[in-house]
Amino acid sequence: MALRYDAVLFDVGQTLMRVEPSVGHVYAGVARRHGVEAAPEAIERAFREFWQTKRRTFPDNLGHPSSEEAERAWWRE
Repeated sequence: MALRYDAVLFDVGQTLMRVEPSVGHVYAGVARRHGVEAAPEAIERAFREFWQTKRRTFPDNLGHPSSEEAERAWWRE
C-alpha cells in the first residue's frame, strides 16, 4: 500500500542550506552604508540571542494565537 502525503516540510535554515554572507555581515554592511561601524560577529551574536528569545512568542498552533494578522503584528514588533 502506497502512502499518500498532503505536505512535506523541510527545516532549511542551517540544516539544508546556510546563508552566506551571514546575517551579521549583511547587517554590518547596511549599517556601514549609514555611517555606523559595527563588528559582524557582534551583530551576529546579538541577532541570535534576540532571535532565541523572540521566536518563543511566534504565533503558532502551540499555545499562541495564530492568524495572518497575528504573524504580521509579530514581525512588525
